[in-house]
Amino acid sequence: MARRYSYDLRMKIFKAVDDGLSIVKACKIFNISRNTIYRWKHLKCETGDIKAKPYGPAKGYNAKIDLKEFEELIINHHDKTSKELSII
Repeated sequence: MARRYSYDLRMKIFKAVDDGLSIVKACKIFNISRNTIYRWKHLKCETGDIKAKPYGPAKGYNAKIDLKEFEELIINHHDKTSKELSII
């Protein structure tokens, strides 16, 4: 999983770049990739801020599984493979 950088560090890097430090030099000083800074710049253009997006399941998906229903499914279809069960 990708490493999350603190908001404070992101702000320091953006301030350094805004003050004239090149992105390449900022990457070497702060030990991050250029792609990371470019993604943050894109994020700032989209949202107006460089705060990290929250972790968690995608919106609109129910992450909970009803164990009773799952147990019934397995009992009723015990002879099927996981691929066959995914179609049901």
